[in-house]
Amino acid sequence: MYVNIYERLDDIIRPTLIVEVKDRLGTIIRRDVVKTGSWVRNFAEALMAAFSQQERTVIREDGNSAKIKGYLHKDLTWACKNLTYNATLLAADAGAGDDSYGIVVGSGSDPEDFEQYALSSKITHGSGSGQLEYGSMNFTVTDPLNFALKRAFTNYSGGDIQITEVALVVHWYAYINVDGTVYDDENVKFMILRTLLSEPVTVPDGGSVTVTISIQLAGSLTDNFGLVFRSMFSLEEVTVTDINGNNVTVAGGIRDYTEDLKDSYCYLRKTVLNGDGPPANDNRGIVIGASNLAFTSSQYNLQDKYTKDTFDHEEGRVYTLEELSDKVRIKVTRTFVNISGGAKDIYEFGLICWLNLRKYGTIFLISRIVLDTPITVGDGDGITINYYIAIPK
Repeated sequence: MYVNIYERLDDIIRPTLIVEVKDRLGTIIRRDVVKTGSWVRNFAEALMAAFSQQERTVIREDGNSAKIKGYLHKDLTWACKNLTYNATLLAADAGAGDDSYGIVVGSGSDPEDFEQYALSSKITHGSGSGQLEYGSMNFTVTDPLNFALKRAFTNYSGGDIQITEVALVVHWYAYINVDGTVYDDENVKFMILRTLLSEPVTVPDGGSVTVTISIQLAGSLTDNFGLVFRSMFSLEEVTVTDINGNNVTVAGGIRDYTEDLKDSYCYLRKTVLNGDGPPANDNRGIVIGASNLAFTSSQYNLQDKYTKDTFDHEEGRVYTLEELSDKVRIKVTRTFVNISGGAKDIYEFGLICWLNLRKYGTIFLISRIVLDTPITVGDGDGITINYYIAIPK
């Protein structure tokens, strides 16, 4: 028996672009709210790397490919002496003057395309002709499921500048060094979203434009996911609720962390949204339960979860990034066998992920789905759950 669960990224992660232009006196002269363009393939590859233990390939803005991986598991038999630890997956925390990542703008006109990896014609940082001064990235939050990435650009070029395209570029960075030995070393910046504006936005000389990417989460996603997802961009500490109901402080990335411990062992981990379910483990990966209580985003576990004593939990893996004509989709799958001695009804499904970034660690529910009609699994019978996250092309 198979159950397929489909989530479309544009339905559960909804970005909106807000463009606000001011003249040299600070007066707002234009404000547009527009739908953003499509996610691009790099975002699908980044999510796949984050959910799985696989190494994936993204395309840098210069057109060259780069390898990224969302997981490190290394146990050393000696202490973490002179540890330097950096691990970011979707960081967009660029400072003032840094046009290499964060929200970036351009003047090109190429149509939106799933395979794009760069703006058509990026406007660089500076005060020369055709340039804009890039401010630092800022992050605001309305509630756990609604947050925004924001950046201001000021025109000191001596003439008007037109913006026709906007992109979001992220920094995937890992550098983990123990007493001079490097165990992880990645430094990749790549575009995950691009919007071609329906009409150009003119920034007058001496004026400025603030670009906001507002992200609303919906569907079966929990507050926990929203908090961690935002922190993957901002690297800010957030408080999530683990599967036992405890409040835990975590972050979706970490920079420049150091320690010099004298412990007998040094455990190195790098994972944020690890969706794997180890064999016989009912606290990670896809899980199933018996409650039809309605979903709310504040839930932190299934309401009546079946344990491994009732259903044998086989190994659950993020298997593949599947290619279809109109989308790509991440497939998470797991099989359960009823060993209870009687028939059992399944009403609810969940996805529990593992986060471990040296000083931060927890296991948390990111999604819960409730069925209108239960699925009955007889004693000795099995059921395979396929959970798909689709990214439209």
